[in-house]
Amino acid sequence: MKSQKSRSIKKISDPKWVADTVITLRAECVKQHDMSANYPEHDKLIAIQDQSQAIGEFLEWARIELGYSLGEYHEHTQDCFDIDGGRICGMRTEEMYAVNMPVTNLLAKFFNIDQDKLEEEKRAMLKALRNG
Repeated sequence: MKSQKSRSIKKISDPKWVADTVITLRAECVKQHDMSANYPEHDKLIAIQDQSQAIGEFLEWARIELGYSLGEYHEHTQDCFDIDGGRICGMRTEEMYAVNMPVTNLLAKFFNIDQDKLEEEKRAMLKALRNG
């Protein structure tokens, strides 16, 4: 039997659940407080929800069913070398390496959603609901 915590973690990592919850929360704030212009990042999120969901599902399908992952070529920076100029990063520029970015972050970047502003808006919504 799954614990309540593991079910909650799954929900939070499920982009569809998060988007649906955000839409519901925002609608409640607008209804109760007439705040229709105060949440621009959420407005953007709502506008791209269907596209974002489809892209996210495709990326997860490709990862799980086909074993594919996104990759990028390494670019050496100063951090890749020691003080004598010897390379210490262990990576080569001609090889691809897996991109270690959560799908939600990748989608936010693609759709130009500022996640820090989104978080600020969520906190403002919750505060407005609490203060009724």
